[in-house]
Amino acid sequence: MEIVYSLENQLAAEFLAMIKECKRFSYTPTIFIGKFHRDGAVATAKELGGSPKYHDGLERLWKEKRLDISVEAIMIKEKYNTLFTSEELKNAKHKLTELGYNLNKPT
Repeated sequence: MEIVYSLENQLAAEFLAMIKECKRFSYTPTIFIGKFHRDGAVATAKELGGSPKYHDGLERLWKEKRLDISVEAIMIKEKYNTLFTSEELKNAKHKLTELGYNLNKPT
C-alpha cells in the first residue's frame, strides 16, 4: 500500500531533513526550529523564506556554502509553488540570487 503525503507534510519532511543536515556541521537553527514547531512548515517558510528580509539562518548557510538546504531553496522547488504566493517565491529567489545561488541547479 502506497502512502501519499500532502504537500505540507512533504515540505515538513524536507525541513526536518534540513535540520538534521545542519547539525552535521554543528549548526542548530534554533529560531527556525521554534517557529517550525509552533507555526508549521508553510507558515515558517512564508515568514522566513518568503519575506524580503534576510535571516540569520540564511547567512549561516551561505557561510557554510549550503544554501541548497535553506528555507528559500526548499520552498522554491516547483512542487511547492502552490503553497506560496508569487511575491513570496520572488523574495526567496531574490535572496538566493543575491547570495550567488544558482537557481537552475537540479533539485
